Amino acid sequence: MNRHFYNGSKIEIGKDYIKIKERNIRLNYQEIKSISIKNTRIHRAWLIYVIAGIVACCIILSLFCLLIHGLISNAAALRNSGLFYRKHVVVLLVFFFTGGPFFIVWKVKKYFKKYLMLIIKWDHDDFRIKISDLRINKNDLKKFFADKEKSFECDF
Repeated sequence: MNRHFYNGSKIEIGKDYIKIKERNIRLNYQEIKSISIKNTRIHRAWLIYVIAGIVACCIILSLFCLLIHGLISNAAALRNSGLFYRKHVVVLLVFFFTGGPFFIVWKVKKYFKKYLMLIIKWDHDDFRIKISDLRINKNDLKKFFADKEKSFECDF
């Protein structure tokens, strides 16, 4: 039996291989290009999430401005129309439009945080996992991968 250094729910680190259980991939150390432990973001595409959140905030705020303009406008068509005529609909729309950007900023804000992560890169993909989720000491990982350093690149 091959002893493993770590066996968890997401990843298994053995003497000769690393098994990523989420993707059902088993990688020998010869197949791995690099293993690094860095402070980095969870996903590589974090900037796309941030830009999408900013665009959504701009759209919601512009709709909110149109709503406010329609409420205070002297145009008879907008002031007496069904949408702006009832006050409870206006209160609901104001709550939605002001709460929407805060919700989006709150969700997008998590992509700005950096965590200490174990990053495993191979030919066409990479895998990132928080070291705090593994419940392993960073120094223990460094010592284990220092022995395997000859077959791939290590950045610690």
